[in-house]
Amino acid sequence: PAAPGAAKNDATILAEQTGTVTSAPSATAVVAASLTWTQVVNGATNGVELWKARGCGECSDAGAVSQQTITEGGVTFGVTGGQRLVVGLGRDTSANTAYAIDYAFNFSDKGTFEIRESGVYRSEGTFTAADLFKLAVTAGAVKYYRNGALIYTSRVAATAPLVVDTSLQTIGAGITTATITK
Repeated sequence: PAAPGAAKNDATILAEQTGTVTSAPSATAVVAASLTWTQVVNGATNGVELWKARGCGECSDAGAVSQQTITEGGVTFGVTGGQRLVVGLGRDTSANTAYAIDYAFNFSDKGTFEIRESGVYRSEGTFTAADLFKLAVTAGAVKYYRNGALIYTSRVAATAPLVVDTSLQTIGAGITTATITK
């Protein structure tokens, strides 16, 4: 039975909509831009891609930071599978060590990741090279996402500005895509 006042007509066929569907602009526009790597050490870049090309085969002696800074917004990125690397947001741009990154995903060569903040363990999970990760800063709160799903919210307030920071540990470890949103 239909709800009171609602007609039921299973024979009605609606034409498929064609054309572009637009929505009203939001009060705060999100601007996405490709990330630009700077201060590259023992690595190589090709557009937004960054990978460890030389150095110690198992050491944290390679990496780079983003030219762009983040106060509100975030970074979305993908990583190579089967390699060890750390990607996150930080204030210290002087070292390629993982413990210097304030908010980070620490990826293992076994398909697992840990969330670490200034080297301190917070959470963990699994991943594949097809996954996309995001670190977002909103009103000083840092949130961690995997494939669009929130997986952790930091209890440590962000001190801006932050840069995207990396520590590439194995030869071939890399970031396959990276976009900054503001």
